[in-house]
Amino acid sequence: MDLLKLPFAALIITCSLHAQRPLSYDLSLRIDPSQPTFSGRVKVEIDFAAPARSILLHSVDLTISKARADGAAATFRSAPDEQLEIQFANVLPAGVHLVEIEYSAPLSDTAKLGPNRRRSAAGDWYAFTTFTPIEARRAFPCFDEPRFKTPFTFTIELPQSMTAATNTPAISESAPKAGWKSIRFARSQSIPTEVVAFTVGPWQAAIGAPAGSKGVPTRILYPAKATDGPEAALQAAPELVARLEAYTGLPYPWDKLDQVALLDNAYGAVENPGLITYKGQLLLAKPDGVARMRGTMAHELAHQWFGNLVTQATWQDVFLSEGFATLIGNKIAEMDLPVAERGRRAAEQRNTMLERDAKAASRPVRVPKMLRGDMKDVYGPEVYQKAASILKMVEGWIGEDTMQRGLQLYLKRHAGANANAADLGSALKEVSGQDVPAVLDSFLNRSGVPKVALDLNCNGTQPVVEVSVADGWTAPVCVRSPSGRSCRLVRGHDSLALNDASCPAWLIPNAGGTGYYRSTLNHGPNGPSPSSPMESIALLGDLK
Repeated sequence: MDLLKLPFAALIITCSLHAQRPLSYDLSLRIDPSQPTFSGRVKVEIDFAAPARSILLHSVDLTISKARADGAAATFRSAPDEQLEIQFANVLPAGVHLVEIEYSAPLSDTAKLGPNRRRSAAGDWYAFTTFTPIEARRAFPCFDEPRFKTPFTFTIELPQSMTAATNTPAISESAPKAGWKSIRFARSQSIPTEVVAFTVGPWQAAIGAPAGSKGVPTRILYPAKATDGPEAALQAAPELVARLEAYTGLPYPWDKLDQVALLDNAYGAVENPGLITYKGQLLLAKPDGVARMRGTMAHELAHQWFGNLVTQATWQDVFLSEGFATLIGNKIAEMDLPVAERGRRAAEQRNTMLERDAKAASRPVRVPKMLRGDMKDVYGPEVYQKAASILKMVEGWIGEDTMQRGLQLYLKRHAGANANAADLGSALKEVSGQDVPAVLDSFLNRSGVPKVALDLNCNGTQPVVEVSVADGWTAPVCVRSPSGRSCRLVRGHDSLALNDASCPAWLIPNAGGTGYYRSTLNHGPNGPSPSSPMESIALLGDLK
């Protein structure tokens, strides 16, 4: 998702949803964007871990008209904490059961989240969804938590003149009545509810070149009579997908790539697999906005692997989605720049977050999220820029090639499933031989600014740097001297041996500018001019 987030409240319910898990959803929707409501029927195949007389699903502002369980009528009632209780006529045994619910839902023309609609200047209505983080429950009863990754199948009935799109390609079309059509879409892979998506409207479709090693079809959907065109976005998509496939070692995970220029959006963009949505003016970029468009698209496409293919198990680890999309999105987008200019954005983000972390109101990257009030900062800058800065530090420590191999292992190991911070640390430790989990634990689970003091000592047979890391942090410290880079994982105080044959003429205290800490060189020679924008910007930040 793009960095532009709105503060809002959200709710996670876990205590009541542990005894059952969804195996699949089949959704049938009837949508006319000109109307303020739509109707739906959801069939949820559910695995019961134990016998049960009822089941709880998330539901907000839905009007339920009918419920059935294994074909038998069931009763229903609202339950606390944005839940819907379906009560069965008899106790259902452990095993797989089918629950069907018929309902209607608002299609708001003012709300930012959930299922919404907007009217264009030309008078046309468009319906679309924004479910992240927990607003799918406004469109259908569901298990609305990221740990429940599930296949979805859509059938959408809509006015004959309009176009519908979901996460997957259309596979059939029929005409149930005059003036209407019904489109059936392919079954999706397992995805979390937060990135399930659909849209209906008189969209124009611009077809792009196939993308990736699988040659998936690409399109830009944009409003009729839009003043700006999709040409730059059409060109960017296959180029960026190719770069991401090369980095991740995995093909683009989904069967198509539609990108939609919405009339309005709660965020700058949302990474729904196969149906990425953007604020229209961002995707339909004018010449002076193409670089920003490509940067945002790189971020959203990075999510197709980090967040969609491998999803955080809980909102505590949303950095596994947003932090990586920031880190990898920057890396992919900066391939448009000369090598000497790359790294500037990461360095600026590092300095910004260190300044923020110095304030008493700062928060750790990983924070448990349970209640609606807790979720107001679920997409705060800590899970974007700070997490990306910490991951960049790990990359600078273990090396770019090793980091890439570790992330490829992480993605392959958890593809189609969920992961947590420990899973990431395990993969990176396995390929690097370094105690990456200790660094992640130290930097992700607390706030504040680590301080690293360095002293060059040339009194022995080999020059060393005496390193002190304050306040209990575990930090990978890297310096640069004429002999090259030298790194050491430091807890408290340690010595970092240099490879120089004699006392070095200069020393850079934060090699590459990747360390997420403030460094000071107390005794030692002045360094040469920094070798990269990241090193230069980091040094200037540390001198403040």
